[in-house]
Amino acid sequence: MKILIAYRTQYGTTRKCAELLGEGLPGDVTLLDLKDQRKASAAGYDIVVIGGSIYGGLIQREVVSFCGRNREALLSKEVGLFICCLYRDEKAEE
Repeated sequence: MKILIAYRTQYGTTRKCAELLGEGLPGDVTLLDLKDQRKASAAGYDIVVIGGSIYGGLIQREVVSFCGRNREALLSKEVGLFICCLYRDEKAEE
């Protein structure tokens, strides 16, 4: 099983979360920072996990762009999502 963890990190926290997640998943896991991957593709993966951090209530534009470019492929795959943000508990859920 091939798994892609595509993420965008600003200060390294999201990268660390992606690495920890990757260590716990079975199969062939690829980590991909979307910072310089404008043509990154979800093709060829069985599962795609997408992550990013929230600033000003929004996720990074590279994550949004990746999802938009890969929309059709993502609709036919198992997809997981994760976010990192400044807050915890109820404040984070807002």
